[in-house]
Amino acid sequence: MERVFGLDLLRCIAVLMVLLAHTRFLLRPLLPSLQALSIFGFLGVELFFVLSGFLIGGIILRSFGDEPRGATLLTFWIRRWFRTLPNYYLFLLINLVLWALDGHSLHGLLPYAGFLQNLAWECGAFFNESWSLAIEEWFYLLFPLLLLLASFAKKDRRFAVAASLGVLFLLSTLARVVAVRVGDPSWDAGIRKVVLYRLDALMLGVLGAFLRVRWPLAWARAQLPGLLLGGALFAIVAWSYYALNRNASFFARTWLFTLTSLAVLAFLPGLDAWRQARGVLAAGVQNVSLWSYSLYLCHLPVHHLLVSRFGDPELLGLSLGTARILGLTAAFVVLSIAVSALNYRVFERPAMNLRERFR
Repeated sequence: MERVFGLDLLRCIAVLMVLLAHTRFLLRPLLPSLQALSIFGFLGVELFFVLSGFLIGGIILRSFGDEPRGATLLTFWIRRWFRTLPNYYLFLLINLVLWALDGHSLHGLLPYAGFLQNLAWECGAFFNESWSLAIEEWFYLLFPLLLLLASFAKKDRRFAVAASLGVLFLLSTLARVVAVRVGDPSWDAGIRKVVLYRLDALMLGVLGAFLRVRWPLAWARAQLPGLLLGGALFAIVAWSYYALNRNASFFARTWLFTLTSLAVLAFLPGLDAWRQARGVLAAGVQNVSLWSYSLYLCHLPVHHLLVSRFGDPELLGLSLGTARILGLTAAFVVLSIAVSALNYRVFERPAMNLRERFR
């Protein structure tokens, strides 16, 4: 599949936003105001969700053609699982070892093996970054399955796509609204990180893939208007994030997520049109994009090992000294990127290449 620089740029920005957000854990003793960087963690993952829906939705629409079949579905799943599962289970094992070495019990961690850790409930403290991966894996499972079932109901590809897309989007959005209406879930662990309430973000990415295929001229004309609209929506999202009490606001726990996904969707026509770029900076963007999955998985274990060895600024504060805190932060960023590049080269890419046997 041909790489598109604009989409590589979006993926690069997304993972670097997450990495930057997590530097605040090290730097807060020096600058408490850096807690505001938490928005980058939120936005980075939302970028990933919509981009995944767009890219994987496009693959599904192309793979299934006019008449989805069970064999096509199985081939899609096998190829996708070779892309995502080896890395996931590698870092699940690494996190299990670190968790056990810290003296924690391994009891109750079996759901992580089947992406059940946050299906309709809050994710625990263990392997915390896995919450977003569970959301994506359930999307990979459910959307093409619904597409196949809808095609059995009516032999019309457009109907099958619209029905499966609409069902997942509406059910996820409605579930989130009902959860906030009848309970008092927290914005983060109770809503943002629960599979059942977040599948709509990926479905908006699928909508983008469908629009691109169905109305290519309109998609191309939407580049500049989309960039302007996306910028305006992101401004509203940022204001809402900082101005509202997210754990008490109905809007923050429901429609803020939808608005954020729409903002990312609006940027996609312009980014999708940016096919190529040259130069050292472009090469760096493309490399970080390639390493992004490994970087997302490895950066928190790197953080854990660094603070275990050299001290945790969150616990020890300024007693660690300014130089050590800055050194830890620099080491966190550099080592995270270096480890992700190494893991991509020696493990992720070889495992991913195995999927070429299934076409």
